[in-house]
Amino acid sequence: MSIRAIPNEIILEISKFLRPADMRSFSKTNRRLFSLLSHSLLDNIFLHQSTEYGKRVLYYSCRNGDRDTIKNLIDRRIFEFVGNGSVLCKAVGCVSDSAFKIMLECGADPAACEKALGRQPLMFAILAGRLETVSMLLADPRVDINKGDNI
Repeated sequence: MSIRAIPNEIILEISKFLRPADMRSFSKTNRRLFSLLSHSLLDNIFLHQSTEYGKRVLYYSCRNGDRDTIKNLIDRRIFEFVGNGSVLCKAVGCVSDSAFKIMLECGADPAACEKALGRQPLMFAILAGRLETVSMLLADPRVDINKGDNI
């Protein structure tokens, strides 16, 4: 039996048991599967609470300025399994200032600390020389400018 003969409902049911990486590979098999599974991949990431793919989709959405997807991810509490502080601290260095601003506007917590050193995104922005991001963070009342590191 060819995979083309399997009804969409069965494929969607099977895809629930796949890890996000496997589902992504499966969706690249042909155009039908891509269009069918691309919408389910986000649900799959939340079902399996995949840290790696959760971060990927968040950074990808930021780079593309996709405010609706970012808002959806934050509303679905993506930071509970990807780590709010570490994601924002890394975002300081890998997304544009406008993308970082979108994350803040959509509800990301700028006072969240990354776990290793206990630094806030403000410190990473200062160290990276991201002046516009520093200005955004200083203007946010949630940021504690007197908070030190855990060192």
